[in-house]
Amino acid sequence: ALVQLPAWAAPDAAEFRLTPELLRKFEAIDAESKRLALAEEDDQEEDDDEDDADDEDDADDETVEGLARKMESVPEVKALLTRHGVTPIQFALSAHALLHAGMYLAFEEAMDKQKAAELLRGYTKAQRDNIELVRKSGLMKKN
Repeated sequence: ALVQLPAWAAPDAAEFRLTPELLRKFEAIDAESKRLALAEEDDQEEDDDEDDADDEDDADDETVEGLARKMESVPEVKALLTRHGVTPIQFALSAHALLHAGMYLAFEEAMDKQKAAELLRGYTKAQRDNIELVRKSGLMKKN
């Protein structure tokens, strides 16, 4: 018998594979969200006092599932993702994979070669592939 997973049970983040297409979509989403944020910046200044109430939700945002739920719950964000053909769970998994790969690459040069190789061996095949994809993409050099 098949086991039905809960709607928000994300696949194992350590096994999620980034693709060049997902990276392109992620960059397009990032660029569009920055344009939208600039357009709405003036409106936000009036709403700054209301932001303190959102602090309780921050712990849930630290999980893949929590981030996906948050993306799903904001109609503008969900619409943005949909325009780019990305589901909230794909976005959350991609963000997690990019953060993981980016952290390794950011610290790789500071580590001695043997320690870096040892750390890399401890990652899953998917994580190692994500690191190489991000390395080749040049994303780390853009910022």
